[in-house]
Amino acid sequence: MPTVLLLEDAPAVREGLCLGLGRHGHDVEPAADGERGLALLGARRPDLVLLDVMLPSIDGFGPV
Repeated sequence: MPTVLLLEDAPAVREGLCLGLGRHGHDVEPAADGERGLALLGARRPDLVLLDVMLPSIDGFGPV
């Protein structure tokens, strides 16, 4: 099952995307901020990252 790392700070958007992706057979790892997303990225090695670039703490534009 493909793994998707979803970085989205808006709860309603994050929940909707998790639900939709899960219904299509994806294993979704959600994160609400950049710090949590980086931790999950190192731990899980997802097949795809869906990134909201305007995240709190660490945005999607800066170097990692």
